[in-house]
Amino acid sequence: MGVLIEELKKAGLYENSIIAIYGDHFGLSQKDEDNEALMTEFLGKPYRFEGMANVPLIINIPGEEIKRTISTAGGQLDFMPTIAYLMGLEELDTIYLGQNLITAKEGFVAQNRYAPL
Repeated sequence: MGVLIEELKKAGLYENSIIAIYGDHFGLSQKDEDNEALMTEFLGKPYRFEGMANVPLIINIPGEEIKRTISTAGGQLDFMPTIAYLMGLEELDTIYLGQNLITAKEGFVAQNRYAPL
């Protein structure tokens, strides 16, 4: 990530780039007892599925000094309307799924599991 940011700065693109960072799944499986014990120790509380499923979306907006946390639940379907809003494209002439997470009053996430916990 650091290399990407440095290259954007060198190319003069950093100040005109919205950078979004997201992991599409949790980092460590609870199925591995070593992982569970290490994360429980690190977090100071039990490492449970609810915490594993809480994957952050981090957005850097050019020229914005505002640093805040929005706790609205969302998913990958919400990226396009959220980024479009940040780019000033609020009224898109297209049909899309998802919602703008910045202005949403409630979040929604559909969950699908492929294997039992």
